[in-house]
Amino acid sequence: MGTQKKTLTWVGWVLTGLIGLLMVFSASGKLMKVPEVVEQISKFGYSEDLIQVIGVLEVCSVIIFLIPRTAILGAVLLTGYLGALSRLMFAFTTFPFWAPRFSPRWLGWRCT
Repeated sequence: MGTQKKTLTWVGWVLTGLIGLLMVFSASGKLMKVPEVVEQISKFGYSEDLIQVIGVLEVCSVIIFLIPRTAILGAVLLTGYLGALSRLMFAFTTFPFWAPRFSPRWLGWRCT
């Protein structure tokens, strides 16, 4: 396996870090039961009790994603999480604005 440029490695770490921060920010809204988050998730038919469970699963997936040895498993878990979320968004909206969130995660993993 050849060596890659330092720039590419840094780009991968920066993308991975940004995705991790965004996902932790998303999970924090669920864990703190922010009223806007509760309202939006309730529109999809989930109960308030389930919101914190979803937040904990999201944090666990992000932690697995940020550990280099388990980054592939974390990327698969986050892709599954966001895939289910995208399915809900497609069902309730007409514009698929969640789809672009998949590519940067895999790009960050491939560059590290």
